[in-house]
Amino acid sequence: MKHKEMTASNCNDWISHSPAPWKACKGSVVSDDGKGVNVALLDPPLLEGEVKMKEADARLIAAAPDLLLVLMQLVDDPNDGTPGIWSDAYEAVMRATGRPDTRQP
Repeated sequence: MKHKEMTASNCNDWISHSPAPWKACKGSVVSDDGKGVNVALLDPPLLEGEVKMKEADARLIAAAPDLLLVLMQLVDDPNDGTPGIWSDAYEAVMRATGRPDTRQP
């Protein structure tokens, strides 16, 4: 039996995660579609220093669908000349890390 190859265009056929987009919100990750459905609940921080770590965890989890999609596009075609693919990758990384966008307009 030959399996269908996974590509960015058919990734939803292969991936069964909650529909994106997601956002980090008070120690959890929720859908960013206006409904706010829980996607992931993180354990509450036990120590003061863990608060920032849990916030970073939530940002990374929330950005996972965007990171996966960009990586799948690049894996599908490493020479992808699609306008904006590197911009999409940059935005996904900035979202995952919580770093500000420092690009000049």
